[in-house]
Amino acid sequence: MMFYHPGDQRGRTRRRREVVAKSICFGCPVRLDCADYAIRAREPYGVWGGLTEAEREAIYASIPVEQYPRLPGDGASAAKLAIERSMNPQAFTA
Repeated sequence: MMFYHPGDQRGRTRRRREVVAKSICFGCPVRLDCADYAIRAREPYGVWGGLTEAEREAIYASIPVEQYPRLPGDGASAAKLAIERSMNPQAFTA
């Protein structure tokens, strides 16, 4: 499941939307697959698999171009680490 924000949404409103989206992702059985796809496809917008745009950008920046994940599952380890960091219940505060 993915969640996109209105183009003019910023600050607290955007953060609240991201928290709601991540809380939905938290219970999803395909969360890692979704995040894996978003990382491999370099999805620029929305919350995918519980990862925000900024969290995915940090992943993109941490992977050398020659090691960039291309095949299904290749982005899963990077996604899993980021999800573990960002998807803990304590992160769901607005």
